[in-house]
Amino acid sequence: MGLDAEVEKIKARGASGTSLTDGPEDISEGVEATLSTGTGAASSATLFIEVQGAIELTIEFSPDGSTWYEPAAESPIGFDTAGEDVAFIDYDASHLRVTGSNNAAVNLDLRVTA
Repeated sequence: MGLDAEVEKIKARGASGTSLTDGPEDISEGVEATLSTGTGAASSATLFIEVQGAIELTIEFSPDGSTWYEPAAESPIGFDTAGEDVAFIDYDASHLRVTGSNNAAVNLDLRVTA
């Protein structure tokens, strides 16, 4: 592969960020996001979490947006009080869903890298 092809490959590698919530809000019904950069599937993603009270967050992944799987090692993420956490996502999935165990306010931001 020539230098021009390598440069184009690097330029094509993109990243995007999105908020899953509009500030802190009740996510007991679940919130979903696509794990895409707009230029292709994600190679990794980072979920930034802020909770305003005690809650368990269930994190699920989907290959197609309709069938969901919960990884045993990463989910649920529990908070005894208000706090923050960061979850690194290294799964080849097309969609992400996060559901709160109660109505404590949660703020979620997602950063996806191709």
